[in-house]
Amino acid sequence: MLRVALSGLAQVIFADRPAVGVLVLAATAVVAPWSAVGALAGALAGAAVGRRRGVDPASWRAGLTSYNPVIVGISWGGVLARHDRPATLFALALCAVLALDDPMRRLFARLGTPPLSAAAAVTVWASAWTFEALGDDLWRHPGLLPIGEFGVALAIVLVAIGTLWTAPRAAVFTALVTAAAIAVWHWVLMRPGLGPVGLWAFTIPPAAFGVAAVFLGGSRIGLVMGAAAAVVATLVWMTWVASGLADIVAPVLAPFVLGTTLVLWAVVRRFGVGAFDPVVGRAATIIRDAQRRATPAVVLTGAGVSTASGIPDYVSGAWLDSTRPAADYAYDRYLTSRACREAYWAACERFRQHARAAAPNAAHHSIAALERAGWIDAVVTQNVDGLHHAAGSRTVIELHGNIGRVHCLGCGTSRPWPTVEAWSTADVLCEHCACFLKPAVVAFGEDLRYDAWAAAEQAVSRCGALVVVGTQLAVSSAMTLVATARRRGVPVIFVNTGPVQTTIGPDDVFLNARAEYALPALALRLDGALGSGGATPA
Repeated sequence: MLRVALSGLAQVIFADRPAVGVLVLAATAVVAPWSAVGALAGALAGAAVGRRRGVDPASWRAGLTSYNPVIVGISWGGVLARHDRPATLFALALCAVLALDDPMRRLFARLGTPPLSAAAAVTVWASAWTFEALGDDLWRHPGLLPIGEFGVALAIVLVAIGTLWTAPRAAVFTALVTAAAIAVWHWVLMRPGLGPVGLWAFTIPPAAFGVAAVFLGGSRIGLVMGAAAAVVATLVWMTWVASGLADIVAPVLAPFVLGTTLVLWAVVRRFGVGAFDPVVGRAATIIRDAQRRATPAVVLTGAGVSTASGIPDYVSGAWLDSTRPAADYAYDRYLTSRACREAYWAACERFRQHARAAAPNAAHHSIAALERAGWIDAVVTQNVDGLHHAAGSRTVIELHGNIGRVHCLGCGTSRPWPTVEAWSTADVLCEHCACFLKPAVVAFGEDLRYDAWAAAEQAVSRCGALVVVGTQLAVSSAMTLVATARRRGVPVIFVNTGPVQTTIGPDDVFLNARAEYALPALALRLDGALGSGGATPA
């Protein structure tokens, strides 16, 4: 329980290490000891209630249920320091913020954004209004700065250590953004000192660091959006003060919440809710690490990649004549029966026309963009629709062939499709060896082409990560490639809307999402490598 409470304290600076929680508690204590007491009480209350509510274990261990109670506890520090009767209302404030947590999550879920500290801000406002009604002041604090200005400097150092420990690049970026804001305040606006603490401490840093370190962590686009969040939050804060609204209700953390929410909402509208999914972040980290080792990832795709383009699975039977037994479409029947050959050509023609009318979707474009950016080395696909090529992917290994071509079963030469009249009126034979021509897709019972299989095995044998998208791994060839990656100790990233027929290892990642939503989000986290069709709905 204590570890979870400390993780909740760490969440104040968007971290989840208990040790960082100790740093946050110490930083609070050297500035306002009773605020530290309130923060610890809030953290313990959030941990206890979260455990009883049956919150997702990972979220509970990360201290997310303690985040808002900690902020309320810090805000009530002055009341606790006065040791008077209103301090007994602190328990009610904690109950209120915990009760608001679920409604706020549901409200912000409609926007596709995290609730941040909205519950805490509402609770603090309610607390301030209650004290005003009682003729008192929530913010009157007799216990500030017990060791003077040195305490402020020490608190800044402790928080800086915590942020550097959590996300070094984002921490340096946040420091630069904050310093720039202070410089503008002092030198451009010609205002004295560092400026209001509410601006440079509670508005700009959480907006910049939260986006750059957590929601879009590890990417250059995260730094851009972090700067945008800081600017928007600053504008909200300045408008709040200039309009006189601050005389009615203190900004508290509202400018941070509003500014960050607006930026994240814009990201969601463009790239979908997966853009700041922590699982997507983990997947991006795996691919980034593989690329740094000069062993880029390989993508293995199945029918789920093309679903958004309106193409069902080729082997689903959607293209077959329902009046004929499925066995008539097997490879051995193609070799022995003229009627079966004609039925096979007709089924493939229906699929070919559908594939020709289809366009690559966001998943195809994102994969092509990741390849252009160097994050992935090759695409191995079970699909035969040619949409990876159409999206611009360069190294595409088609395990099951391509519906847009035909090949000779004797010499293996490939050529464009003949006319409908040619295959529907007689067998189409190779002009070189007189063997049967056949649509260049693997039939039931037909072996994979050796060159395609060898290329796929070679690609997987040198990759640093394997990304398996839109397939349940029901086909033995795909399962064999995953097994090859596992023997090498390579992490596997699964993107699918249902279970896969293999065990998810401790170093693997499973994204339960449609490919056209998950892959643009993944591309965004990998430094914004996006194709022309990368947009997805929220």
